[in-house]
Amino acid sequence: DVVHLQAEMRHFGAQRIAWGSNFPASAGSLQQLLHEALEATASLTTEEQTWIFSRTAHNLYPALNRLSA
Repeated sequence: DVVHLQAEMRHFGAQRIAWGSNFPASAGSLQQLLHEALEATASLTTEEQTWIFSRTAHNLYPALNRLSA
């Protein structure tokens, strides 16, 4: 939720947060989980959202960079 995300942003910063859906184990569809995540991050800057939804994962898993090249 937004309160937890704000606390995590203060402590870690967007460059150390990666979004993951935990689909299909989590309740709800992948579309619903993504919608909730986008709503929770709506107040963040575009750069912070990009880190959370993409760049952090690319830093953690360099093989992803080969897939998107």
